[in-house]
Formats: sequence, structure tokens, C-alpha cells
Amino acid sequence: GAVTAKAVGFEGKFDITNQRAIAHARSLSNELVTRVNKTTRENLRGIIGDAVEGNISRAETVRRIKNEVGLTPQGSLAVRNYRKQLIANGKSKSAAAAAADKYAERLLKQRAETIARTEIAQSVNIGQREFWQQMQDDQMLPPTVLRIWITANDEKVCPTCGPMDGETAPIDGVWNTAFGPVDIPNAHVSLFSPPPSCYNPARCLEKQHG
Repeated sequence: GAVTAKAVGFEGKFDITNQRAIAHARSLSNELVTRVNKTTRENLRGIIGDAVEGNISRAETVRRIKNEVGLTPQGSLAVRNYRKQLIANGKSKSAAAAAADKYAERLLKQRAETIARTEIAQSVNIGQREFWQQMQDDQMLPPTVLRIWITANDEKVCPTCGPMDGETAPIDGVWNTAFGPVDIPNAHVSLFSPPPSCYNPARCLEKQHG
């Protein structure tokens, strides 16, 4: 199966088939997902692995993640406060509850989409890096080959990562950003992880250059 640009929220930017990415996805620590039990964590690893392998669509990935996770504590508090505010503004309890349920559903879908994008992007980047490193170790890839930082080049890319689009680094090197050296353009695996102002790290990937 192939991890495509569309699968990670890009359009026409990145395509890769890499067994290392698939293997990494199935062993993720799911750092984005807190306060879940061991079974849920294992299920999430399986879902992300299936997505990276190309066995399920992006929509199916989000749906399955949404069925596994709940709202964050912050999300739950936001829903409760929204319901209270509606009642304070004159809504009936039943109407406020219905509106709050819809709000909770939107927040839950957003959380599932964030988990899907970020975990898939992390697997692609780490798997690709391991593949390149092995090729260099086997002398199948010239030592002069570089990596190039790719952003989605849209309004969702944060101000930290935007200027890095097109910047290069050695296979085993780092990029120098305004916040220090970054190993991989993704949420969990940079030396400073993520850069302080990076609010959407799943909008960045890397590919071979030269």
C-alpha cells in the first residue's frame, strides 16, 4: 500500500511506499492520545498502521479513531460551559443539551482528524528517514543527497514552519529553525519538539532532494 499526499492532508505534494513507515505506525506510542487504556492505545496503533498501509481511507481512519477516543478534558469543559451559557441565555435545558451534543461531536471529530494527520505524518517521516539511512549505510545512496522540508503551502501551515518550505538538510543532519535545530518536521520527533509556535505540525513532510 502507499501513503499518499491526500492521506495525510496534502494535495499533490508527497507519495511514498515504505514498509518501515508501516512498521513504525504499528508501534507508535500515540503521544497525542492521553488518558486512554492499553486496549485503546493498541487499537489506535492498528488503525494508523492500516491507514499508512493504504488499507483504509482517510474518512474511515477518522471514523475509527473517533470511535476509540473521547474528548480531552479541555474539550469536555468547553462543552459543559457551552451548555451552561446557552441555558443562561434563555435556551431550554433540552435545547441546550442537544446543541451541546452537536458541539461535542464536532470537537471529537476534530480531535480524531488531528490524531490521524499527525500520527500518519510521523510514521511517514520516521519510516522514510530509516529507509534513507539504511540506503546510505549500504552505499546505495550518495552521501551528498539531502532532505528537503515540504509544507502544504497553505494557510494552515504555522508561521514557524512556513519559512522552512524548500529548506534542505543532510540525511543524518538537522534543519536550523528560529527555535533551534529540528530533526524531523513533525510533532513528536524534533530535537525541540515541536517548535513553540507550531500549532499544526502535520502540515509538514520531507523528501529526498538531489
